[in-house]
Amino acid sequence: MFFTRFIGSTAVLLLTLLALFYSSWSFAILCCLLAGIAAFEYGKLLQKKGYRPLMPVLIGMTVLLVLWLGLDYKAMNGLFGLSGHDILLWWRFLSLFIVLCLGLLLLLRLIFVKKPLNTLLPALCMIAFIGIFYLGFIGGGIFFSGFGKAIFFLLIVLCLPLLVFLSTLARKKAADNFFWLLSGVVYLGTGWGCLLGLRSLDNITYIFSGYSIYAMDGVWFALLAFIIVWSTDVGAYLIGSAFGRHKLAPALSPKKSWEGAVGGVVLCLLAAFIYAVFIKNTYPRMGFEVLMILAFLVAPIASVLGQAGDLTESALKRWAGVKDSGSLIPGHGGVLDRFDSLMFVAPFLYIIYFIY
Repeated sequence: MFFTRFIGSTAVLLLTLLALFYSSWSFAILCCLLAGIAAFEYGKLLQKKGYRPLMPVLIGMTVLLVLWLGLDYKAMNGLFGLSGHDILLWWRFLSLFIVLCLGLLLLLRLIFVKKPLNTLLPALCMIAFIGIFYLGFIGGGIFFSGFGKAIFFLLIVLCLPLLVFLSTLARKKAADNFFWLLSGVVYLGTGWGCLLGLRSLDNITYIFSGYSIYAMDGVWFALLAFIIVWSTDVGAYLIGSAFGRHKLAPALSPKKSWEGAVGGVVLCLLAAFIYAVFIKNTYPRMGFEVLMILAFLVAPIASVLGQAGDLTESALKRWAGVKDSGSLIPGHGGVLDRFDSLMFVAPFLYIIYFIY
């Protein structure tokens, strides 16, 4: 079992690093491919519970959101005779139009099969939610400051519990299908889109103590997300296997322990510190204080969030009554199983970038 997990982890590691460092386009293709597979696995989990999400819509909207959030407009300069920024704006408005059309089609389907108002209301609210979500980022690029974008993003995330409450008002499968479909789009599309967005950043500049500090290329910031997740996984596995006695969440994941969780954070701190030293040598003008904040404040918080993302996916699998979301990666299961932590870590780092 360990050998199989090692082979699977090595293959994923090499493929990810190759795509990450080769170009923004190669990483965009990988993110879209993995996001599409994860959306398919998510849809299969819903089917286990008797829901019937429209797979083409689920996968298509997820990939659209990934590209919408993370597309590197600098790499598109000169395409169709337009600037990269103009192409990005047109792409975002087009994807917004497509998503709203799909949402309205689903709503019309509910109306014409004569569903009651308590079924239509949650669906209408969710269409408005996804529209506001898209428009907020479009407007954010024009009107909001970096801090304003981060606050808007947090408000959107905090709206999700409201959607859960609204979905409970419905007693018909149609509205439930609609809710779970859009929940999957936001959950997976935001995670992979923010990861791709980190890779697309260029000449990141931090403001610390009133001074502008030259920073690293986005590829290194995206790499930080992987380092946090992988080091946390390894630390939790090694320490948990050797010293795990107190169960972390036995109802969700019986093998996880508090000792393993702490071990994951500790190894993440060590890995983040080594990463900070490497970045300081690679980018001498990068502020030492900022790197220490990344290593000793941002990284441990992200490590905890990554473990929360792991438990969230475990809860989803337990709810669906399956051990793994898929079987694509030997020893790990599916794409959802391997990259579940990144769905929480990447948006957090994206928010940190906008705040700074």
